[in-house]
Amino acid sequence: MSSAVISIAALCVSVLVGFFTRINLGVICIGSAFLSGYFFIGMKASDIYMKGFPLRLFFLLLGTTLFSSVAQLNGTYKELAKPISYLAKGNRRYGCFIIYAVSFVFSALGMGTIVAPAILLPLTLQAARNDEIPEFLAILLTLSGCIAGGLSAFAPTGVLGIQLSQMVGVNEYAPIFIAAAITFTIQGLIFFILFGGLKLTRLQGRNPELMTLNGGQFFTIIMLFGVITAIMAFKLDLGLSAFVGATVLLLFGIADEGKALAGVAWDTLLLLCGASVLFYVVSESGGIHALETYLIERMSLETAGVFAALLAGAMSLFSSSTTVVMPTLIPTVGGMISGLGENSINPIYLIAAIMIGTHSVAYSPVSTMGALGMTSAVDIDKSELFTKLFMAAAIMLIVTLLLFWSGFYNLLMERV
Repeated sequence: MSSAVISIAALCVSVLVGFFTRINLGVICIGSAFLSGYFFIGMKASDIYMKGFPLRLFFLLLGTTLFSSVAQLNGTYKELAKPISYLAKGNRRYGCFIIYAVSFVFSALGMGTIVAPAILLPLTLQAARNDEIPEFLAILLTLSGCIAGGLSAFAPTGVLGIQLSQMVGVNEYAPIFIAAAITFTIQGLIFFILFGGLKLTRLQGRNPELMTLNGGQFFTIIMLFGVITAIMAFKLDLGLSAFVGATVLLLFGIADEGKALAGVAWDTLLLLCGASVLFYVVSESGGIHALETYLIERMSLETAGVFAALLAGAMSLFSSSTTVVMPTLIPTVGGMISGLGENSINPIYLIAAIMIGTHSVAYSPVSTMGALGMTSAVDIDKSELFTKLFMAAAIMLIVTLLLFWSGFYNLLMERV
């Protein structure tokens, strides 16, 4: 039995065991990674935990959740969320669209697909709790808005998309961004319909409140803007910047240290990091390469968009969209076109398929954005949320594939 098959089988068994036993999936995944990687695939134990453990993701989630825990304890996020509730004025459906719009705008203006959800999720979820909007729906609307806006030419992922497109001779990025923005707006609307948005009615007798900040809350906001400035202006690491911000707040006694540390979602961190260790084993065993080869060999002129989006989406389940999938796949667009026949297909179409496909699974709990949703949630069982986010990612990847199969993007590209 090949290493790829063994690792994929270990992944499937782990998910099933975690689902039926309710044991933290991260614990199960780490055990499966060791058993399959060391005993059956021949990997070194040190490689499994040193190379497989996602240190960047761990510190990103630790820093942001610790800062959020402090800001939640002293009531800062509750106050900052009031303007969203004020704009909705008790209309919970409007509240959902405001959450999406705020996420889109801040992400598009430069925060991008990582910084925007890290900063905005605690606020949008607090606004959702204020207006009794389902927390899961608020997570999905925030993420879809951040993705749609985060592919703009002003955001880091959009800038990377422009640079990679130019490498293969494509200088028109606007059609790609328009196609992506429309796609993720459609996805946000589907989430709104599927997960209770249509059932939301106006809250009666609810008077919108204005912000009233005390000294500690005002200082927390200053630190929040300091963290954002460090990230946006000086390109410092998000997780460590947030960690330093939280440390300063604790030193000034803005919140109780014990309660702040208890507010960190340690079980969620274990779950996400453990799953990443097993996904590393799957990747190193050749599971992703086997899938990539299988899909590219079966790509045809009619199915090029579908297969490119599927390949990008599948790779994103195990690796980062911006640091791995886009830099790996977009430079191969020229080769894909040559394999299909010279000038057979517009390269803009294939680049759009890769960028849309890879971000359609960003809701997955083992992606950075989905992981931020996991750690920001308060009122949902984390094991249940893990499964639901995986389901959301699968649904949206299928929606994307159907849109490419239907010719929707061919028509759209012609018009833009």
